[in-house]
Amino acid sequence: MSETGSNQPSAPAAAGFIAAGRTVDAGRGWDWIASGFRLFMKQPGMWILLLIVLVPTILIMGGGSFLAMMHGDMARIAALGLTFLLAMLVMLGLSIPVYMAIWFAPALVVLNNLKPVAALQASFFACLKNFIPFLVYGVIGLVLGVIAGIPLMLGFLVLGPVFLASIYTAYRDIFFPA
Repeated sequence: MSETGSNQPSAPAAAGFIAAGRTVDAGRGWDWIASGFRLFMKQPGMWILLLIVLVPTILIMGGGSFLAMMHGDMARIAALGLTFLLAMLVMLGLSIPVYMAIWFAPALVVLNNLKPVAALQASFFACLKNFIPFLVYGVIGLVLGVIAGIPLMLGFLVLGPVFLASIYTAYRDIFFPA
């Protein structure tokens, strides 16, 4: 039994944990991606396998309705194009706060024993404090996503795992002192 009185060992990562997160420089957005790539390179096969298992699960869950829509006639699709674009923009605007809340929440619950609601709040406010680094991260991610899509989408076999690992590197950067 650990010192905390539970059967689980206490996380060594808890030393120096900043529950509210800290603000980092804009350039850290690039550093998170670069650090994610270094983590990917330690075991690329494991990361690619993880991606191959996860992505089909997500297409199965929600991609079918979009693909079904694409089989309609072109005039109807063109007429719905503006409506679809507007709906996507509204959905994006409403989903950003949700993504901010869940971005770091799993790590905060698992690695720092925060309660789920506290983890969601800490994640949201940590992302809000670091709006500029996340903006840099997103712009670089967009460019890398376009590049990854060029070779028949095969670049996503690397970029997907790199972004998964970059979430952890951003978590460490924001919630632990340098």
